[in-house]
Amino acid sequence: MTFGLIQYALGTRRMGDIGVRPSSRATPREVRRVVRGVAIGAAVGLGLLAFDAFVTNISASLVEKAIGVTILAIPFVYFTQHFRSGALTAVERSRLRALVILFVASVVFWLIYDQSGSILSVFAEDKVRLEVLGIHFPASFFQSVNPIFILALAPVISLIWVRLGARQPSTPIKFSIGLLLVGVSFLLMMLAGSAAAASGRISPLWLVGVYFIQTIGELTLSPVGLSATTKLAPAAAVGTTMGVWFLSISAGDVIGGYVGDLYEHLPLPLYFGALGVLTILAGVLMVLVSRHVVRLMAGLR
Repeated sequence: MTFGLIQYALGTRRMGDIGVRPSSRATPREVRRVVRGVAIGAAVGLGLLAFDAFVTNISASLVEKAIGVTILAIPFVYFTQHFRSGALTAVERSRLRALVILFVASVVFWLIYDQSGSILSVFAEDKVRLEVLGIHFPASFFQSVNPIFILALAPVISLIWVRLGARQPSTPIKFSIGLLLVGVSFLLMMLAGSAAAASGRISPLWLVGVYFIQTIGELTLSPVGLSATTKLAPAAAVGTTMGVWFLSISAGDVIGGYVGDLYEHLPLPLYFGALGVLTILAGVLMVLVSRHVVRLMAGLR
């Protein structure tokens, strides 16, 4: 991140006047709306702090459920309000519908993908041989595999899109590729679970392979989703829409947390296999609706 900031600081002179000045000033009405929103947010925050200070019997489970409900409710309320608003043009309304479909697909993707920090870590601790060439390592080391693959593969995926140019897949097709790959990774985990059930601890290469597949899936969906959000968001709410888009990750994690409770109650092959198949079906569905989504994107791909 430090190198990234240095690169950004050195490269700003190449950006000209981009981002230096706003294209238009906020109207008094917009300023009042922002101030009102900040005031309400501050009041709610202070109220929660006061509640926490004076009420000592709040359970962690209650706090967890409240946060989860909030994360799931915000995108629903946000999109609903925009569709009911008369401020959107016909093109903006159509593109926002496309973004909702992509949002749901993103939730499904992160539901599976982010189990790497929970379920797959437990699996590594209990079922994987934590040794390479006689050197022992903790299960937490597997969390470094995905970042290494991202650094290695991101330039490759970017180069592929650049080389394909206008022939590259559309945004919904890229999303479907991400869903299909993360689903395949859990089918591989199904085989790993079966191998662990039969022979005890298994080779760490199983998880390395899973993370490799998931990383390619992430690189076909995550950066594409960020780019699509900036293009599909209403012109007056690009920043807010981007913030809501990040909640697709949080929503996937919330749902994935509850789904993860089944890990201890189901056979490992059934747990991983069922989630893998469901995610692959979501990817196939995304392929089937891809042309419709492209039409909703109104000239964007």
